[in-house]
Amino acid sequence: MNYVALKMLFGDRAKYLMLLCGLTFAVMLIVQQGSIFWGLMIWSQSSISNLNVPIWVTDPGIAQVDEVKPIADTAVDRVRSVPGVEWAVPLYKGLLRARLSNGEYHQIILAGLESSSLIGRPAEVLEGRFEDILQPDAVALDQWAVERMGGPTVMKVGTIFELLMRPSKCARIASLTSGISSGKSGDY
Repeated sequence: MNYVALKMLFGDRAKYLMLLCGLTFAVMLIVQQGSIFWGLMIWSQSSISNLNVPIWVTDPGIAQVDEVKPIADTAVDRVRSVPGVEWAVPLYKGLLRARLSNGEYHQIILAGLESSSLIGRPAEVLEGRFEDILQPDAVALDQWAVERMGGPTVMKVGTIFELLMRPSKCARIASLTSGISSGKSGDY
């Protein structure tokens, strides 16, 4: 039986080549789709892995990483009171719209850090001083966000843009960083 199968396979070169081409294409599609899946998984978890903290405490109703539902200050105090916990700080993350001076609108991810420790700050600052973020209305922008919002000629340290969370609330870029949030996906 094996002899007949091999004779049918190798006997017709055109069918054999088409079979090899079909298998090669199928393997390429499997690898490509696996790569897309892996990239999406890295993208979706990078907003928390880039902050490099070992344990996250969230509201029990959170189903995914990007949901924004703040926990109460009393919950932060309860976490701090657990034996073995050295520190616990709240982290804010939310979606906002920004309007640039040229009138363009962009959706941004705004992440807030606890001001006394700046735990969760980006590891690499490309331009400016990250400590300047402690000034009123100061923000740090991720390199990917700079490219998405007009490039380094438009979005540079000192540039002011409007945050549409409330009327006439402006933000000033204090520093440019690398790898703040979603796999180079957002801004501070």
